Amino acid sequence: MDPRTVLFLEDRVESIVQPLTCCEERGLSVTVVPTDFEFLEQLEDGADNIGLIVVDISLLGVMNLKAVGIPNSDTDGGNRAGWVIIDRLLRPETSDASFAKIPILVLSVIQAHDVDAAPLKAANARADKFGWPPIKNLVKGGTDLDKKRPWHEEFEEIIDELFPR
Repeated sequence: MDPRTVLFLEDRVESIVQPLTCCEERGLSVTVVPTDFEFLEQLEDGADNIGLIVVDISLLGVMNLKAVGIPNSDTDGGNRAGWVIIDRLLRPETSDASFAKIPILVLSVIQAHDVDAAPLKAANARADKFGWPPIKNLVKGGTDLDKKRPWHEEFEEIIDELFPR
């Protein structure tokens, strides 16, 4: 089966208009869910069709992740919910992770430095250890200083790498 669906975990759809357009222009199926529960439902129902998971780190209102079976999950009032989902569901510390082979892109206004560098490094260390795809990180509204181009162009490049035309 050809996984041609991009699953977005994003609570503010208006912030991802360019990525959605990019995916649709390439004939990809797009599903956007704003909550952890809906996200898990989509994963469980269609994991074989998902070619990319795009995760927003800050999911306002997601105070904990009990609804998706992740107890003791400090989401910092939703500000770190995406990291917890990556750490405990998508890239856990065991090699038998159900969704670990699906590529992940963190697309958030929160940069992965300082406090957020640790979860990204840990998840990518596990990815390397178990042969999973590394997690890519892209800052919404940012500019790649090395390549001197806006974030949405880098998003397009990632999509073209994962879903060749």
